[in-house]
Amino acid sequence: MQLGEIISILGDGIHGTPSYDEIGEFFFINGNNLYDGRIEIKENTKRVSTNEYQKYKKELNDRTVLAFY
Repeated sequence: MQLGEIISILGDGIHGTPSYDEIGEFFFINGNNLYDGRIEIKENTKRVSTNEYQKYKKELNDRTVLAFY
């Protein structure tokens, strides 16, 4: 089975760097936050403002697969 047969959306990142905000309301998750099948927020996980969140947000559900290489 090919990945395209079981997914509805395929993405490969934002192709840029958001404007980080030390007091932002939202964590910016990337491959550095993926451990043993979970998203882990660490002390050094960067944050973004609401505006940056709105630009880059991705809806996740129980069929979402996050991977990094």
